[in-house]
Amino acid sequence: MDAYFPKDVRSSAQGLFNVMILGFGALIANTICPTLIQKTFKHGDVTDFRGLFLVPCLIALGAAILLAVAFHPPKQTVAVVGEGSAPAH
Repeated sequence: MDAYFPKDVRSSAQGLFNVMILGFGALIANTICPTLIQKTFKHGDVTDFRGLFLVPCLIALGAAILLAVAFHPPKQTVAVVGEGSAPAH
């Protein structure tokens, strides 16, 4: 957060990031998982946990690929002071 946000909004950015990671994910999982367990991955009295756990695994893989392709952090530039020039104040 320190590298990408101004000092005055860093705590807000960190809070938003935590809500997205910890808040939305848990809310969506608690909404979707009971339906997946009871209707999609239950065959008689047996629950297919392998198939059930592949769902979040594939979602995480897709998110990682999207992040790798779409996220380009800003390049940091280094100011070079040439010979004979005065440093900027």
